[in-house]
Amino acid sequence: GHGTPRESQSRARPPAATRPDVPPRRPAAAGGFAWPPSRFVRSRAFGLAAAAVLLIAALGAALLLRTHAPAAGTDQVVAVLPFDVAGTPADGLFAIGLAERVVDSLAADSRLKVMGRATALKLASMPAGSSYAWQKLGITRLLSATVRSASDRSRLELRARLIDSRSGATVWTRDFDIPESRLTSAASQLSGEVTAELLGGPRPPVVATVDAGIDPQAYRRVVMARQHIHSREGNRLIEAWALAGQAVALAPNWAEAHATRSIASSLMQNYTDMPVEPLVAEAGAAAARAIALDPKLPAAQEALSFVLEGVAPDKAIAAASRAVLLQPGSADARRRLAWLLRGDGQVRPAIAELEAAVNIDPLWYLPYIDLGISFAQTNEPGRLIAWQTHFAELSPPAEERDLVLANTLFDTGRTGEAIPIAARLMRTAPELTYAALTWIDSLTALFAGSSIPADVQALNTLPAIAALASGDPGRAGDLAAREGPGLWDDPEAAVVLGHAMLASNRTDRLLQLYRARFSQPEAYLKARPSTLALNRHPGIYIAAALEATGDTAGAARIRGKVMADIARLQEFGLAVPQASLTVAAIAAMAGQPVQAIERLEAGMAAQWPAICHGPIWLGADPLFSSLRDDRRFQAILDRCRQRLDGQRKVAGLGALVRL
Repeated sequence: GHGTPRESQSRARPPAATRPDVPPRRPAAAGGFAWPPSRFVRSRAFGLAAAAVLLIAALGAALLLRTHAPAAGTDQVVAVLPFDVAGTPADGLFAIGLAERVVDSLAADSRLKVMGRATALKLASMPAGSSYAWQKLGITRLLSATVRSASDRSRLELRARLIDSRSGATVWTRDFDIPESRLTSAASQLSGEVTAELLGGPRPPVVATVDAGIDPQAYRRVVMARQHIHSREGNRLIEAWALAGQAVALAPNWAEAHATRSIASSLMQNYTDMPVEPLVAEAGAAAARAIALDPKLPAAQEALSFVLEGVAPDKAIAAASRAVLLQPGSADARRRLAWLLRGDGQVRPAIAELEAAVNIDPLWYLPYIDLGISFAQTNEPGRLIAWQTHFAELSPPAEERDLVLANTLFDTGRTGEAIPIAARLMRTAPELTYAALTWIDSLTALFAGSSIPADVQALNTLPAIAALASGDPGRAGDLAAREGPGLWDDPEAAVVLGHAMLASNRTDRLLQLYRARFSQPEAYLKARPSTLALNRHPGIYIAAALEATGDTAGAARIRGKVMADIARLQEFGLAVPQASLTVAAIAAMAGQPVQAIERLEAGMAAQWPAICHGPIWLGADPLFSSLRDDRRFQAILDRCRQRLDGQRKVAGLGALVRL
């Protein structure tokens, strides 16, 4: 599965604190919208600056005011189109950012429903007079505007108009002449006039905003920086970081400038080749400063969630939750929260946030892909297909429609059909890097990972996984071990390490690495609950290693923690088939082969990819070595081969040989 930084991960793994480098400077997505990141990021040093954020997080929680989501059934549904620029092209980013601030202001009124950024962008590209907005999305009004800066930059001229989406007629126009010294009030002034027009009532007075008194040049820089951040592209993130730094210098007591600098610093760790440690320290310090200045600022809470992800997941979720409470009409904030919830195993709460994001921004394709990953984990293919069909019925761009379809095929076990679609999109729509991620996932699942070029594999795959997918467990173990102690915070790295070390007969080395992090058995038992990776709990390999060295009591304690973690995940929505491999392995280790095989058979019948998909072949997994001579176990392997070969044939691949 995919996501955003650390916002992207394999389909069963949570965010991690320690991951290898990813290629910098990817091209920007069309329209500047959220790029899916690589699933892995570099090792992170958690320094004093980030520690300061932990200390101040409680202050932010105490000072927040709860807000409410837009009212259901509201009559007015508004889309704010990206503002046009008349005059200096350099104002283009500022004009688009100003439109987003108007969106935020309008969405704060529970009587209105405001469409999200991706949907508004697509509406702006449609022919004049199109009835799409009303017929497909139920939008009643479109707000457009043209922005012009005076030649001496002393004033901002803005001409706005409201369009009836049913008739295409302009129903309201207004000209604004805003002195540069009051630039920060432009969005609130326009949104106030628009709200009065939409809902009736007197025109509101121009009031001071939370940005009042901010240097106008700092304001411009932050608005532009936020647009660069949306791209998730290396060079543009560096530009955002520089702009935010200039804004901090101009307005040192402005929380949003610090928050923007923090977010840019966090994302640059994924998308640029700049040194990581200074970025980590800066992200933490800037987030702490933003929270101290304004804990009710959504961007400050967003920055905090990035800093704490992989270090203090519970606090990262709390920060993202506060961002949603402060800005309930933001699809981005809800998707961010959903990402963190799913990484913590809270699948059903994540689904609820993603469905809310889709309702806010129905033409944004990424939440649909995330829903697919989540519904695969809850084993609800009907709901997954319904959402994919809903997206297709909205007539999105063909490439995005096909990308969502490819992911739906993968998530419903039709992996072979996903491969040619993803391969075609890699050629025809290279800006959709999710196509490459889907292609990598699909080939790896069908044990064809060795056919993925190294430069493409590097987009989205832990090097250890790449080695495992190429049939080299020894190298996979060595690569996973290089992650250092932080690998135990990353379930996928831990699963790869455990499997690779046992498969290459290095049980002692696995236990040595385990004890380097958990010197006492109780330390692991008290560790935060782990999620599954590759449909396996990392603890089962530790238990197997302890069992192999005669520590049966230690192995039993680890197995107890594994089952407690599984129970927690199932409470939050994880489907029984997703846990089948782990539960079967526990039974096999406990000398209960019949129960182990029955669990594998049940998982196979309900969701065969959960048992059969790569990169770990069930028949070569040391956890099930005691079952290899069992006739029923061999029958499971035969059914897996048949399923995999069937999907490989659809994808144009030959029959399995290595397995």
